[in-house]
Amino acid sequence: MKLPLVLHCSAAILVLLLLSKQGSEARPPVGCCLRTSDRKVSVDQLSKYTIQTKPLCPVYAVKFTTQRENIICSDPSSPWAIRAMAFLDKKNNPQQTKPIRTSPQTTSLPPVMQSNSMTAN
Repeated sequence: MKLPLVLHCSAAILVLLLLSKQGSEARPPVGCCLRTSDRKVSVDQLSKYTIQTKPLCPVYAVKFTTQRENIICSDPSSPWAIRAMAFLDKKNNPQQTKPIRTSPQTTSLPPVMQSNSMTAN
């Protein structure tokens, strides 16, 4: 009599484990944007961005972080998002201010003396 009860309990636990496993795979990872918004802030208020890809998360989006650590999920093809990404790229990766030397440096070596091994006839 105890054997059928053990089998029933084992089967119920197995079913519960399988159902809980399927439910966890259907959810996107923590930190994913579930949708994009049209919310726009001044680009001066932004501190960084990351691009969210679709196989890992449900939507393709740009995830902006403001200086106050708020998250804004935007459509990466929107004009505002393109401008904001360009602004942050320039802000976070400033170009060198030193001029680049284009002409070769001259040296102070003495001129090479040429010897004429051929005699003129």
